Amino acid sequence: MFVYPDEAALARDIASIDTLTASPRGRPNMWETTPTFVRSANLAAILLTDSPVQAERLTLAITAGAPQPNSGR
Repeated sequence: MFVYPDEAALARDIASIDTLTASPRGRPNMWETTPTFVRSANLAAILLTDSPVQAERLTLAITAGAPQPNSGR
């Protein structure tokens, strides 16, 4: 997980990344399993799991964000 000062800083860093392989563009996948790249605001994460269910759950947890004020939570 990588946390940036703001969304613009994250955008600059991932501009050169192939988000399907979570590797620099033009480079082979360096991970032992297929990565799942997740971006939410100023946070980027690379999930390494062979379980599609686990990858989906983690993606939803990361992208859902904190409960909003007055949401009843």
